[in-house]
Amino acid sequence: MSCAHLFGGEWVRVRHVPAGNVWHQATDDLAGTDVYGTEGVDSAPWSVNFASKLPAGCTYSEFLFSTGDCTKWLAATTDAVIGESYKNALRPILASSDNASNYSARWYNRGYYAEDPWISIIDHQDASAVGKMMYGESSNSGHTNSIQLSGADVYIRDPDCPSAQPSMTPSKSAQPSSEPSLVPSKSTQPSSEPSMTPSESVQ
Repeated sequence: MSCAHLFGGEWVRVRHVPAGNVWHQATDDLAGTDVYGTEGVDSAPWSVNFASKLPAGCTYSEFLFSTGDCTKWLAATTDAVIGESYKNALRPILASSDNASNYSARWYNRGYYAEDPWISIIDHQDASAVGKMMYGESSNSGHTNSIQLSGADVYIRDPDCPSAQPSMTPSKSAQPSSEPSLVPSKSTQPSSEPSMTPSESVQ
């Protein structure tokens, strides 16, 4: 299932962990440089190079973290998630399955722990018990209540980047009409009807 429609859409899925008791195997601190598995084969973990999934000239600035069934999710800027190191600090969230407005929750992004960053819908200390932890790394086996049924995914987007989706309305110049003109040209379609007024010279 794709959750790319959530919170305004235009999201691109870049990392997946299947249902189970361990988190993403990546250890790149969400930098998007770890590549493994086969993209789209969701029975196993996979990750692609994040930057490679956007059109040339676009730089992702927002993350979407979701469970595989899209029932739990949160969106945040890349700066909020990985812009600096932090420990049990309030970080801004754009919106989530809990709250459609901006708010904050306490997360961890300590450079010296392989499983960080820990990203959650509510404060870290409360999230695990109620299945609202949304991201962890290094195949860590903690706080996995939220991924045991449908796994979890990471999406990215650049809200300032033009959509890569093709236009649904074809260009007139690229799709010329195959319909003939309903009014034939007099020069190319001469009338076969005789004149209704005979010439005086033949009468």
